[in-house]
Amino acid sequence: MNKSGLEFIAENEPTNQRDEPTISDKIESNQTLEEFWSKQDGELPRQVTAVVVGAGLRGQNYANFALDFPSRLKIVGVAEPQKHRREKLQKSHDIPDEYALDDWSKLAILDKIADLAIISTQDHMHKDPAIAFANLGYHLLLEKPMAVKEIDCEQIAESCERNKVMAAVGHVMRYVYRRKN
Repeated sequence: MNKSGLEFIAENEPTNQRDEPTISDKIESNQTLEEFWSKQDGELPRQVTAVVVGAGLRGQNYANFALDFPSRLKIVGVAEPQKHRREKLQKSHDIPDEYALDDWSKLAILDKIADLAIISTQDHMHKDPAIAFANLGYHLLLEKPMAVKEIDCEQIAESCERNKVMAAVGHVMRYVYRRKN
């Protein structure tokens, strides 16, 4: 059975010990997650665009944010060697063929097509795409760990500083659910 994001939140919210309203108490029954959070946070000045480098479970989970919040995030490119994963992300985000590639380096040689690169390759493979995309001016969201060697972390940080881009490391995905499309 497919669950909406609201049903997932309601089932997985911690027990409220103080009788304060929970998020699910505040969401109106006909309201989408995007409508609820836009009402809380206000509208964003513009939509953020992103490419996903590594479309395994973590990359798909990060990309799913764009499906729940389409005015906030749009996935415009994917680099993934496994065809079925790449095609799944391409289809769900309506990514043109020229931006659905089997290797991150093929995406990195194109002109910059997004604001953000979500790096969710295998842990030991984070450094090279992170540096390449930072050098192109992409902000970075790196799945944990940032890199497996201290020197690699330092080189990623130096590249971000030199190119004046932001980098964040996604440490916790505890409350992310898997879409059953």
